[in-house]
Amino acid sequence: MSAAPLFAFDNTYANELEGFYSRFDPPGFPSPRLVLLNEALATELGLDVAALRAQAADVLSATRIPEGAVPLAQAYAGHQFGGLASAGRRARAPAGRADRHAREAS
Repeated sequence: MSAAPLFAFDNTYANELEGFYSRFDPPGFPSPRLVLLNEALATELGLDVAALRAQAADVLSATRIPEGAVPLAQAYAGHQFGGLASAGRRARAPAGRADRHAREAS
């Protein structure tokens, strides 16, 4: 029997907003380590603290992509560095979104 996924992703952004992001294959980080884990917050969010502690360094550094996640980089057009960043000068940033109902489901 396999363990439950750490997070419940619904991937709404990827599924509903084609053109506002690019698929992104994060490079990860060599030898990540967990420095601090806010266990109270993890519990409040309905996460399995023991499983998160065991996997946090790899998952939060993007060394391992969690089950159900769709890594992407959001397109951004707006104010950046005090000036307007037009769609032609898009900045891209990795983004992720856990299911907004994850706490209710647990």
